[in-house]
Amino acid sequence: MTHMEGCTRYPNLEDGVTDHNRSIHSLPFARRVKRRFVIMFYDSYWRSAFVLACLVLLWYISSTCLSFFNKIFLGKKNGIFGSGAFPAPLLMSGIQFFFQFLIVKMFFAFGFVKRLATRQVSRQVWIREVLPNGVITGLDIACSNKSLAFITLSFYTICKAAVPLYLLLFAFLFHIERPSLRLFGITLLIASGLALLVQGEANFELEGFLLVSAAAAFSGLRFTLTHLLLHGYPERERGGDERMGGPGQDGIERLRKDGAGMENGGDEAEERTA
Repeated sequence: MTHMEGCTRYPNLEDGVTDHNRSIHSLPFARRVKRRFVIMFYDSYWRSAFVLACLVLLWYISSTCLSFFNKIFLGKKNGIFGSGAFPAPLLMSGIQFFFQFLIVKMFFAFGFVKRLATRQVSRQVWIREVLPNGVITGLDIACSNKSLAFITLSFYTICKAAVPLYLLLFAFLFHIERPSLRLFGITLLIASGLALLVQGEANFELEGFLLVSAAAAFSGLRFTLTHLLLHGYPERERGGDERMGGPGQDGIERLRKDGAGMENGGDEAEERTA
């Protein structure tokens, strides 16, 4: 939506200012800011970007709170209600997955999320595409929870910051991204910073470090597999799946334009249902 279209469609957003020939610079500063904000909000691109930013922020907040809870629950020097650390971190991971399953079922049952396709996934496709993703995701969360029994939360966060490195590595292996000097420089910079941070850890425990490193690798792999599952396979090979955008023919373009695909997902769904 252009500036003129926004004024035409929403003429009463600015206290009766409906004259399109009137320059916006003649308005007071506060009203100019408000006018631009309102028009941007009603633009589909900026509205989608705002929703996406809110979802990312909510994800970071939830992830941080979950990390604190897991550390308090599993850490050797922590525990809840004075009873010490929970002795079965893998069991706790299984319980978390069970509640995730219930929440997802509830979202589908109450219509909060609708499937874009109604065909059933064949057993071969499920084993080849869906099952590996679920196994890797389980290993990621299980190793993450187990590592918190040995290392500090700050050290855990530092090691998990290596996920982009593994993500880039698996993107190369699956031919989603192409190697370049720029990406090599970024990878080297991140790896150097992580090495310096890990070297300064006072309470270093090898077992916890290996577990969280494995979790970071599994996390990079599961994000890559999720990307391929959502974007990298032909539509005819997929059954009742939920996609953030249309199927990509070129994996590298899809990886670079994931944000745009998520923003335009709602508009594409409306066009398909029209």
